[in-house]
Amino acid sequence: MENMDHSPNSYSMDLDQVRKVFDLVHSRNEELVGIYHSHPTTKAYPSLKDITYNNYPEITHIILSFAHSKIQPDVEAFQIKGVRVIPFKINKIND
Repeated sequence: MENMDHSPNSYSMDLDQVRKVFDLVHSRNEELVGIYHSHPTTKAYPSLKDITYNNYPEITHIILSFAHSKIQPDVEAFQIKGVRVIPFKINKIND
């Protein structure tokens, strides 16, 4: 998805692109189970914007943080239900 904000500090998606992705998922009989995004300079935890603009409380949100390492990001997963942020356990593979 293209960042419609054209900003390194915020992200928004074009509604037409979102519709096309959901149409493609539906046409393949697939199911949206998660969304991931990165936090280049902050921790792997939902920001206030992530919480406020969340439209998918039923799926897992995976956040990659590059705040501590540009090579190996911190990866965390959550469900966001209203203002509640619920950590979701994921199995991490260590090299």
